[in-house]
Amino acid sequence: LEQTEATAAGKGFQNKDALLGTGMKFEGEKYFVLQADDERIIGKKGSTGFFIYKTGQ
Repeated sequence: LEQTEATAAGKGFQNKDALLGTGMKFEGEKYFVLQADDERIIGKKGSTGFFIYKTGQ
């Protein structure tokens, strides 16, 4: 995970609607964002996907 991707994921929790419209890059690949809420972001590309959960750290 690149630093810019981690930063974008953190900002995604603040602007969930933008993620739903544009998707996000994760490990250099662009993914569709299927769900984004206050606790998690779920993305999918083909048969692969990712989950990002917000933590207190």
